[in-house]
Amino acid sequence: MARIIHDDQGGSSSSDEGQLTVIHLDGQSQIDLPAGDFMAQGDILRDGQDLVLQSSDGSEVVIEGYFSAMPAPTLTTPHGSLLTPELVQSFVKSEGPAQYAANATENDESAVGLIKEVSGDATITRTDGSSEKAVLGMEVHQGDIVETTAEGAVNIVFLDESSFAISNNARLAIDEYVFDPTTQAGETNVSLLRGMFVFTSGLIGRDDPDDVRIDTPVGSIGIRGTTIAGHILPNGESQITVVEGAIVIKNGVNEITLAEQYETVTLSGFDQKIEVVGTLDSGQMKTSYGMLGTVNAGFFNTLNTETEIQKEPVPVDAAPPADAPAGEAPLPPAPNGEQGTLEAPQPMMASYDIFSDPLVAG
Repeated sequence: MARIIHDDQGGSSSSDEGQLTVIHLDGQSQIDLPAGDFMAQGDILRDGQDLVLQSSDGSEVVIEGYFSAMPAPTLTTPHGSLLTPELVQSFVKSEGPAQYAANATENDESAVGLIKEVSGDATITRTDGSSEKAVLGMEVHQGDIVETTAEGAVNIVFLDESSFAISNNARLAIDEYVFDPTTQAGETNVSLLRGMFVFTSGLIGRDDPDDVRIDTPVGSIGIRGTTIAGHILPNGESQITVVEGAIVIKNGVNEITLAEQYETVTLSGFDQKIEVVGTLDSGQMKTSYGMLGTVNAGFFNTLNTETEIQKEPVPVDAAPPADAPAGEAPLPPAPNGEQGTLEAPQPMMASYDIFSDPLVAG
């Protein structure tokens, strides 16, 4: 493996397979990562005080002393996505089983939700570093990382009856979940590095969008009593759509509130202006988020009903971006894009009734 060492000015490096890049901090507040899928497709690991980013092609970036830096630097990709210190903490795993005991503790807290529906392959990584296949009825805890394959999908139902469905190489971290069933107050904070999602809020977040927050590499989303859908590609390019209610989307440049059904924005980078692309019709919604129909029947059936009423054509998929991995669904064309037809979704998998489980009933 080739070894490139960056000085305190950063610098560039080639993308040869198996290349190792070592970066010394020297007080930097921001680090420019070399080209590669270190953020979205690779692994984020901790080795002592060093941060290790492993790309799917075998390349590796080591940032020496990252976890001893005060404050830790923000990492940026050539596409304009940010890996903030908070996102690092959300998705980092210890390198090697022997370090789990030293760097993490067993999560013995009560479950915050359950896997209600699952299709295909998905995994959950616990705070102690252990990983297991996601199955119906499995408990989800604060601090868990949930990941799906390209065709895999899961739907998590939380204690306040909110739900989060993900698919298409998704990577989700449950950062913080607090809920008081007596007052029906609480807070939900999650991070999403990549993938497709539909979030339906429950008792938390009905009035204050600050009570529910979704962080991504290109911006954050605050939610007020709503259903939203989104898709984050490996390069960070994102599409966010409000389905019901209102959402507030902001990044380093601007802030936008969406309150009209199916109103949609795109984000191409944290320091790039959020663009309003218009209001999607139900057919375009199916093209954009249809993969989630396997685990979120209610959302998808609503779109089916509207499509039957409107009798509108549905846009065909756009060609996937050059850096999208195999099986990665592309973002669809804008509302004025080429029209075509869409195949019906695969049959929905069996689901787990969270509302009859003692976790919620008690």
